[in-house]
Amino acid sequence: MQRPDLQRRTGNMRAASCVQSQSMGKTAWIWFVGCAAWIVDGAVQIHVHALVHARLAFTVALLFLVAGLFYRRQKQ
Repeated sequence: MQRPDLQRRTGNMRAASCVQSQSMGKTAWIWFVGCAAWIVDGAVQIHVHALVHARLAFTVALLFLVAGLFYRRQKQ
């Protein structure tokens, strides 16, 4: 049988983990907005023929997309 203080701390850790998971899932949209912003930046840079900057922007957009998918999955 667990000690009451240990059980109380373990229960608080589980509750904190659940709250953190829910908050991460609710804020996943921020990553998708960032992805969209970087895609727009990349498109503008292609338009002005700055191909190195465009490649970097699309790479960062891909990173934001992967992060958004990861954080959205944390909600489940």
